[in-house]
Amino acid sequence: MQIRCTQTSNHSQQINVVCIEKDCQNLRFCCPSCIFQHAHHLISLISLERLNEWIKQRIETIFVVQNSISEFKLELNDILNLNKKQLLEIGDSRIEVLIKGFWKFDDLVRLQFSLLQQSIYNIRQIVKDVTKCFKDGILQQQSFNQSKGLLNPQIQDIKLKDFNQPMTQIVQNRDQCRAIAMNKDCSIVLGGYDQYIKVFEHKIGKLKQTQILNEHSSNVITLNFMKKSNHFLSGSCDKIIIIWQMNQINQWVYLQKLIGHDSSIFCLLINTNEDLIISGSQDKSIKFWQKQIKWQYSQSITDHIDIVRSLSLNEGQDKLISCSDDQFILIIQQSLKDKIWSVVQKIQVDYNGFRLCFIDENLFTFQPYCKQQMYVYEMDRNTKLYWKIQDIKVNCGSKNCCLFPQQYIKSKCILVNKNGKFINFMRKKENGEFFNEFSIQFEVDEIFGQLSDDGKYLITWDSYSREIKITNYKNL
Repeated sequence: MQIRCTQTSNHSQQINVVCIEKDCQNLRFCCPSCIFQHAHHLISLISLERLNEWIKQRIETIFVVQNSISEFKLELNDILNLNKKQLLEIGDSRIEVLIKGFWKFDDLVRLQFSLLQQSIYNIRQIVKDVTKCFKDGILQQQSFNQSKGLLNPQIQDIKLKDFNQPMTQIVQNRDQCRAIAMNKDCSIVLGGYDQYIKVFEHKIGKLKQTQILNEHSSNVITLNFMKKSNHFLSGSCDKIIIIWQMNQINQWVYLQKLIGHDSSIFCLLINTNEDLIISGSQDKSIKFWQKQIKWQYSQSITDHIDIVRSLSLNEGQDKLISCSDDQFILIIQQSLKDKIWSVVQKIQVDYNGFRLCFIDENLFTFQPYCKQQMYVYEMDRNTKLYWKIQDIKVNCGSKNCCLFPQQYIKSKCILVNKNGKFINFMRKKENGEFFNEFSIQFEVDEIFGQLSDDGKYLITWDSYSREIKITNYKNL
């Protein structure tokens, strides 16, 4: 059954999405014309087809709690089976811990049970109302609006571009995700979950897990697909870079491990010829790896005195920029004669940053740590040195930040700049200036993601939902 939107007389499109944002005060059901009302929490929009699955996930949470309580009761029964002599043998210190533990548990139950009962009552009443409406044959959107009184208002006026089928999502386990990557044709998605790399097949917004890779021994921090060959790179807290390739039966296997860093790998780059890998590390160094018969270490840059957070290559592939916790940006250039990389400029900044990105040969951007400005640097044509020329206002909303590389899509003139709880979409004008076109706000600042090379898909994982989500932009 197709239902058309009735929010205003101007809306006659079919309802195709529902908002599951906890604090949204707008109508939950909406058509493409009223998507903008949910601009600050687009990540909480799901298709109507996914609503039942979302409700099932909430029901599964109840079963998880029930199972935990059942297991707890079985374990407590072991104590009830002890006789007096066995109880005395436990010892006073253990009994002390046990008794205090029970009292703390009782306090928690008394504190939370009344709140839980009220929540259950509210949900049951809504379910009864909905069921009654179906039985009476008068299901109206108004019945859902009345249940909206349980929610608090929170809305932000942001102008959005045209927005198509908003997202699909796959619920993950409780493992922490720290890196996400999508290949060139958007058919494969990678997620770094603790020391594991999960491989997903992507088809029109739907994800299917196909493989788990477990060659790393510690957290995977960065994932990077090559564009020309069927390979990808992974960097980890185990100090190792792994080059992966797909075999003849479409399974990913490791091709080579690059060992040379003394600490965690925080960022990786591959040049367009795919014969050079550049890595930045917690050991304060930037290392270059060249492809010969096998990949081999080439040289290091050791001018940073703290963690290297981000790297970016220019279009000419002969200039590299880096940022670090030492509050310096390095401009590193490759010599035409001997192909050696060396530092040609050091830019001191007022705050350290986690991300920077070349826009073209003369322009790059830098995001100071959790500040509400993004810096733009331009090269002076006479001195060949870079100077800050613009501060762009961006959203932040947090005092914490996570690795999520800046990304510039040249064909769309769009820069993706994660900052705090926001992903900011910055548009570059013809005169080279940037402005914040729109932002997506999350519940938390722990967000990892990537925009596809064609600008069509934004893929994210956040620690609040603990889900991979794909947003499909029609005309970014």
